[in-house]
Amino acid sequence: MTSQPQAKDAMTHVPKSRKKRLIAVFWSSMTILYLGLFCLLAYVWMAGELKGRKAEFDQVRQSYIASQKDTVQAQVRQAVHYIEHKKSLAEKRVRQEVKSRTLEAHATALYIWEKNKDIHSRSKIVSLIHDALYAASWDNGKGYYFAEDMQGTERINRNNPELEGKNLMHLRDSNGKYIMKDFFKVAKPPAGEGFSTYYWNMPDAPGIQVPKISYVKYFAPLDWVIGNGKYVVDEEASIKAEVLAYLENYVFGNGNYIFAGTFGGDHLTGPSKGENHRHRQDANGFGYIEALIASAKAGGGYVRYALPRKEGGPPAEKIAYAMPVRDWNWYIGTDVYVDTVEFRISEKEAELKAATIRFLAISGAGLLGCLMLSAGLAWLLSRKIGRNLEMIGMFFKRSATAHTPLAEEDISFAEFIPLARTANQMLAERNAYEDALIKSEKKYRRLFEYSKDANLIIENEIFVDCNQATVDMLGYRNKTQLLQTHPSELSPPRQPDGKDSFSKAGEMMALAVEKGSHRFEWHHVRANGEVFPVEVLLTVVSLDNDKQVIYTTWRDITDRKRAEALMIQTEKMITVGGMAAGMAHEINNPLAGMMQSAQVIKHRLSGTVPANFKAAKAAGISFDALDIYLEERGILGFLDTIHDTGERAARIVRNMLNFVHERSTEKEYYDICRIVDQTVELAVNDYSLEKKYDIRKIRITRKYPDLPVNVLCDESNIQQVFFNLIKNAAQAMAETPPDCPEITIEVGKEPGAVCIRFEDNGPGMEPDMVNRIFEPFYSTKAVNEGTGLGLSVSYFIVVQDHGGSMEARSTKGKGSVFIIRLPADRGQPPTAVNGEL
Repeated sequence: MTSQPQAKDAMTHVPKSRKKRLIAVFWSSMTILYLGLFCLLAYVWMAGELKGRKAEFDQVRQSYIASQKDTVQAQVRQAVHYIEHKKSLAEKRVRQEVKSRTLEAHATALYIWEKNKDIHSRSKIVSLIHDALYAASWDNGKGYYFAEDMQGTERINRNNPELEGKNLMHLRDSNGKYIMKDFFKVAKPPAGEGFSTYYWNMPDAPGIQVPKISYVKYFAPLDWVIGNGKYVVDEEASIKAEVLAYLENYVFGNGNYIFAGTFGGDHLTGPSKGENHRHRQDANGFGYIEALIASAKAGGGYVRYALPRKEGGPPAEKIAYAMPVRDWNWYIGTDVYVDTVEFRISEKEAELKAATIRFLAISGAGLLGCLMLSAGLAWLLSRKIGRNLEMIGMFFKRSATAHTPLAEEDISFAEFIPLARTANQMLAERNAYEDALIKSEKKYRRLFEYSKDANLIIENEIFVDCNQATVDMLGYRNKTQLLQTHPSELSPPRQPDGKDSFSKAGEMMALAVEKGSHRFEWHHVRANGEVFPVEVLLTVVSLDNDKQVIYTTWRDITDRKRAEALMIQTEKMITVGGMAAGMAHEINNPLAGMMQSAQVIKHRLSGTVPANFKAAKAAGISFDALDIYLEERGILGFLDTIHDTGERAARIVRNMLNFVHERSTEKEYYDICRIVDQTVELAVNDYSLEKKYDIRKIRITRKYPDLPVNVLCDESNIQQVFFNLIKNAAQAMAETPPDCPEITIEVGKEPGAVCIRFEDNGPGMEPDMVNRIFEPFYSTKAVNEGTGLGLSVSYFIVVQDHGGSMEARSTKGKGSVFIIRLPADRGQPPTAVNGEL
């Protein structure tokens, strides 16, 4: 019985002593190895870190200096761009000013004439007009009015009064141009006014003739031409002054400024303005002014030199960039100090080195202590937990690539069961999280990619991602063509409010960052150059790494804008229609009295009425002599003219009433293609020399669907609409004929409507004409060639009588398109054509 405890002690103590000796040998060896490896790795890491820091500082220095170069170059380029823009405005501003002042003078003269024509003699009025215009001057006496009669005699000239009363028809400029003849050419009716460019003496430099622009206008009451002029160089001088004032106030960065000078070395801005320092040298004897001028003359370049700071101290190195303004013989430049950069980098370098050394020392000590502590603890606990830790360690190592859980039956100790369960739970949660993350990413990627709206991601003001709808909207082939671009690069140079797209895009993104989201309207440009409106929504999104991006949505609102314009036009037409009805009724009564009185007068002067002979005899007048008098003086012709004019006015009144009255004609189903054919046949037979057009010389192309297109409509009214469109197109092409005149009429179906499209290749219209084309009495034809009601009546036939729509599109020089949409009746049998099967 006593032998069992002894055996138990032997089995218990002997393995313990063996384990202690083995662990002591193992961990003493491992501790020495770890210490050696740690020292070696620490040395290698510290040496590499210091080397890497030095390379990083060098890179920071180079990048900072490069960024400063980019900054000075960008600032100079921006200043030169501003100057070039201001230069381009010189002649335009001269033209605007001389035209405005001539129109003021003409209005003044006309006012004096109208006020005095029934009171004073012509000579008195001429004197009043002369005194009024002679007294006017501006621009320190350089600006004045002049006037000549159409025979070339000078009537008004403040700055050259000795020319008044002289005939200047022979006057020519240095290029041999007859100045008076050119005035009369541009001011002669029907134009009545215009610009004239010639060479004229400068007041302060006699004998030197420079370009001058005048604007003249014909003054009919006195048969005069009134005008004024201005030298282009005067405006250029004003622009130079504006530019220098702009540069004087331009400051960027840390008090940096733009300087300007002439190629001759004169300073135009700054403290040395007005002085010549072409041969000035820096602290090293380098002629930096001449170097700046040479760089500018070469098209632009950098120059480095050393100058003292304003606050004193030794000279410091600067980097400058200069560009030319060749037309003015100027150079524009700016500079920054480099030593500031070096000083800041040196301070930062010292701080980083010290921090690195402290970090390495503390980390080394900590790691060494942890290693020793871990070794001791591992030696104390390894006998009990070694196998289990190894198993759990293998599990975590394996779980990075595999999803196999830890088997609880393989754990030797109960203390590790919760750890094993937690590990398995972590593995299950990680697997579930990964699956959910993959599904979520796929879901939102599908929402992003397949949205019908254009979706984009902006990071650092650059597009970094977009969906296919964006590519389709802009008309590009793939995403790579529009990614890594600034929003302004996909936009016109300026937005509708006049702001440049680059600056305004920055403002919109800044508002989105400030408010979290921002919605606004914008104009973008498709790949083919077409500008179109979009509604933009910018939403700021914060990512997990604290980085912010802007989620962007575009929605094409071209159709919405077009519908808004059409609604405004419809409201305007309804208002004008009501006014036209009142005017028509007010005109009808006096018009009828006028025509009836003219007819009665003609009847009472007729030689076929016995009562007329009796009355003439009683008055002692020979009727034959009266006939001769009426014939010689054309009295009967005047009466016919009164009657014909009244008839034309009556027709206009009838058109006005038709324009606003409701039509109650009963509608039937008609094949719209058949109506088009009938209208074309009528139009072809409408040829007349008086109408100045011949539709037979125009190619008319018709495009129809295979099956009849039936519409519930008033055939005659719709035919009248089609006839008006064909006739207007023919008349427009007769006035400005293209090489091959053509009208294309296309009939098609749209959801809920039938579309009839009339397109010609005529001269087209300006945008303001398109906006007013459906207004009553608005006409693009010459006077007495139309009433201006044809398209207005057509518009009301389509919109009011048939519940459809009518719109016009046109580009100057590329023709016009009129689109009519009539409601389609889905309940009407498709094979019925005008009641026939």
